Amino acid sequence: MPDLIPPHGGLAEPVSCTVAPDEEATFRAVAARLPKVPISDADLSTVYRFGDGALSPLTRPMDDNT
Repeated sequence: MPDLIPPHGGLAEPVSCTVAPDEEATFRAVAARLPKVPISDADLSTVYRFGDGALSPLTRPMDDNT
């Protein structure tokens, strides 16, 4: 993807976190056995920000020199 700006966070390229279609049933079965943790709306919002990359790890502060 040479036409995209480089991702921040020290990665060489974006990370794909998708599950392959042939692994979906196993993924869902494993996930169904994980403990359920109640969270607030504010916590859920933070999870969404991690998911969309807004809170991805940075190697330094973002400023005009980055």
